[in-house]
Amino acid sequence: MDPFFAGLTGLLIAHRGINTVHGAAQRFRIDTALPEERLNAISAVAAAVEGVEHVHEFRGRKLGTIHYPKKKKKGGSGDVIPR
Repeated sequence: MDPFFAGLTGLLIAHRGINTVHGAAQRFRIDTALPEERLNAISAVAAAVEGVEHVHEFRGRKLGTIHYPKKKKKGGSGDVIPR
């Protein structure tokens, strides 16, 4: 029975290690697209601006933990806000 539990423990440790490495690697991925929900939310805000007829082919990028288009800090001048 001991070898079984030792193997199970090893699998759990390996699983946790893989998840940790994968999560850390995601922060270093260069230039990926924003999630669809985020793009839809930004598009909805842009479409709500007076004078905007429609939003066409809106794209946003994610560089590590920084999202583009940039969000402005309250009272700021277009500083990038990490997620």
